[in-house]
Amino acid sequence: MRSFFIGVFAIFVAAILWSGWWWYGSTVEERTIAAWIGRTDGASARVVSTSGYPNRFDTTVTGPELKGDRMDWSAEFMQILRLSYRAGRYILVFDTTQRIDTGVQVMTLTAEQARASVARDRGTLRSSFVIDAPSLASSAGWTATANTMLFATRPDSGGTEVGLDLRTLEFGGVTSDVHLQGVVKEGADGQPSGELLLKVGHWPSFLALLRALEAVTPDQFDLLSQPTEERVQMTVILTNGRVSLGGVDIGPLPIMPLPLPY
Repeated sequence: MRSFFIGVFAIFVAAILWSGWWWYGSTVEERTIAAWIGRTDGASARVVSTSGYPNRFDTTVTGPELKGDRMDWSAEFMQILRLSYRAGRYILVFDTTQRIDTGVQVMTLTAEQARASVARDRGTLRSSFVIDAPSLASSAGWTATANTMLFATRPDSGGTEVGLDLRTLEFGGVTSDVHLQGVVKEGADGQPSGELLLKVGHWPSFLALLRALEAVTPDQFDLLSQPTEERVQMTVILTNGRVSLGGVDIGPLPIMPLPLPY
């Protein structure tokens, strides 16, 4: 009988200690994310709260907003999830409705599901981002849809390998697959540089989408309209934060706050 009570007491003490540790860890997690939002120009949120006891740190950011130099992003919520005993391994869950404001048009991105995974290990970063059934609708009256959007990064000896896939992208009544892959690295000024290969199944419709997105100007659109074939491979060059597509200087990349505080 005595050993029974000792066992119960030991379990009770362990539960108290674990609860205290979880409370401390969840508080640090919550404060770290809130502090990052507070010190990052262009980032804001209404509420940051952490739950998930006993084995998880599930942080919900309510009303997140990111304001960049040429566009703003907002959603009702996003979640940053991880197991309490696995630091550096995160799952990000995004609201299925997100808003992008360029100042000229407002775009609403809806999806069945939008998730990302991020893993940091010894200074390296791996990430993957999946959006199921994305649909982008603009206040200018156009809509683009796809079956799936995939984006991933992984360490490479020359920097970071990035890959983007848009499967069954539909715009203007035409469907096309889009694939982008290459290696980028951060320059001395903190801007990305590198060379990527862009493969597009239907170039005219994809270029029309770039124009609708205001990613290219009318003059750039005319220069990029020279390929007459539908299926196109083209080099994308990033130099000190500027983008060159098929030898045409597109301009600087939009500047947005980093998405993770770690």
